[in-house]
Amino acid sequence: MRDSRARRAWPAITVALCGLMSGAITGCGGASGAGASGAGARQLCVVRHAEAYKNLSPPPGGLSAAELDRLTAQGEAQARALSERLPRPVALVWSSPAGRAQETAALLASLVE
Repeated sequence: MRDSRARRAWPAITVALCGLMSGAITGCGGASGAGASGAGARQLCVVRHAEAYKNLSPPPGGLSAAELDRLTAQGEAQARALSERLPRPVALVWSSPAGRAQETAALLASLVE
């Protein structure tokens, strides 16, 4: 039986598939590709969304559900900082439909091209 906590967490995960070339899929390394098992290795990087308003404790009042699902300024800074650590090239960026995950993915995609 699957853990229900894992199912609830999935919509807030952003996935970046890094270094589509040839070879094995390995753990996600740093910007230099550390963690890759040889030249041309593929890496699958799984990234949690950056900070959203709904992650604040307590969340700010007066915001709609959609507004609470947006990234904070700190969340945008987190996504920018993460983009510097992803190995290059990044071939694909996937995201769940959650607003915070889509914003994180869009920022990452725009910064790693």
